[in-house]
Amino acid sequence: MVIAVCSKQEVEYQAIADAIRSYPKREQYVMISRWFPSVAEYRDTHLKHPFAVTIFAFDDIDNQELSILVHRTSEESQIVWVGEDKRFGVASYRVRAANFLMKPITEKEIWISLDRCIKRLQEEHAIDGYDCVNIRE
Repeated sequence: MVIAVCSKQEVEYQAIADAIRSYPKREQYVMISRWFPSVAEYRDTHLKHPFAVTIFAFDDIDNQELSILVHRTSEESQIVWVGEDKRFGVASYRVRAANFLMKPITEKEIWISLDRCIKRLQEEHAIDGYDCVNIRE
């Protein structure tokens, strides 16, 4: 499954991607991270091919707007928010995010978030509905 990581900072993306690559259950699921440094790029790609999981780390209102888009276009897609402001934590649950992580984040927090996302996908019988198509589109 492709995990979209939306962050304007490449260093932040790399840390999240490293945590995804080291996820203990990675052998059960093929997980590939894809970086989206801009709102427009993510929006255009997600509308064509929804992602199983999206980690939003834009740290602004874009997280909320994109989360609404995700749920309108693919109800099963899972969302994780990463931010510096605790107020976004409340907002993240209003848009049914699987988790909200305060910066700086740890590898273990990413793993817990992935566990939650996978559990939700399994409960919705959607875990096999996402594959690795158009990763480089």
